[in-house]
Amino acid sequence: MKLSVRLLVLLWLLVWMPSPARAWESTSELVMGTARCMERGAMMVGILTPLGYGITESVTVFTSPIVALLLTPNLQVRVGAWQTPQTAVAIELGYQQSFLSMQQGDHDYPGFVQGGLAWSRTLRGDLQATLAAGYESPFGSAGQESENRIYYRAGLDYLINQSDLLMLRLHGALGFSPFLPTSQTLMAVYAHEFGRAHIGVGLAVGDFPVSTSRDSAGAIDKSTNLPLFPWLDFWWSF
Repeated sequence: MKLSVRLLVLLWLLVWMPSPARAWESTSELVMGTARCMERGAMMVGILTPLGYGITESVTVFTSPIVALLLTPNLQVRVGAWQTPQTAVAIELGYQQSFLSMQQGDHDYPGFVQGGLAWSRTLRGDLQATLAAGYESPFGSAGQESENRIYYRAGLDYLINQSDLLMLRLHGALGFSPFLPTSQTLMAVYAHEFGRAHIGVGLAVGDFPVSTSRDSAGAIDKSTNLPLFPWLDFWWSF
């Protein structure tokens, strides 16, 4: 009993104890969706936020454990080509593949690979802008259902203070035939820092398919698109 209480106290201290080194001291420390790399040995992980780890000062890897648990391995690598407090340029490489069809005995494992460039610039001490674009190539049945495309991303980070952050993100893609947007999502998030812990709440605007009914085999029979979707996450930095 005493051991359990001590363990709970230790976990509480690790998660909630104020840690000035983990506060957002400048926009150059903001790595989610930007061109910034994490410090060597630094790590973050959340419920929705991917697990991120700084291998070196210029190489950071990301993976989503929740997506991986759904038999969909995924990996993103960010290589910093230029990293200064004012400006960051990085090469982005990504891979994702679904093995869910193994449960039905299907040997088609769709996925995609992508590569591109990201640029982040501190416009002033508390405001940072990010632009990113690259090439995405689907394979398997995903390659049959959709063509290669160009993905793009734009973002603004406003650091209200060392504990409060506003993030605005635009994600989209352009097809080649015709050369028109195939998908687009806008998301606004407010995040608050509690030492090593962070909480984020926000709202996403786009087309979000939601199943409304299923057939006798369990497959989606009908679905509808929601224009708005709430976002909530909790993550830690170490």
